[in-house]
Amino acid sequence: MRSVVDRLARAARLVTTDDDGVQLAHEALVTCRPRLSEWIEEDRERLRHHRRLTEAAHAWQEDGGDHGALCRGTALTHAEKLFPDGDLLTATEQAFLAAALGARPSDAASRSRVLSRPGDVT
Repeated sequence: MRSVVDRLARAARLVTTDDDGVQLAHEALVTCRPRLSEWIEEDRERLRHHRRLTEAAHAWQEDGGDHGALCRGTALTHAEKLFPDGDLLTATEQAFLAAALGARPSDAASRSRVLSRPGDVT
């Protein structure tokens, strides 16, 4: 990936690079290239979810790894899809995601027990 970015920066001047990342040289690249626009939007979505995961992982760590602070539901499903091998995550984020995924079966069993109690009115 780095070699592609370097070639684009040197030869075509389509992007510029610095310590903070890669920047498009001109906004027209996004509007004239629909596929590029899609890639950028997909990356923005991944970054938004990563930011939420980072915040949740730090809160979980500060709470001493409290089971109640783990992500669940759609947040967990998104994290599982976006970071399947965890290579883009810090050690804390990886531990948080692993704990949340590990808690998923026990959460489902707890919900099932609550829903199937005799005499409960629903």
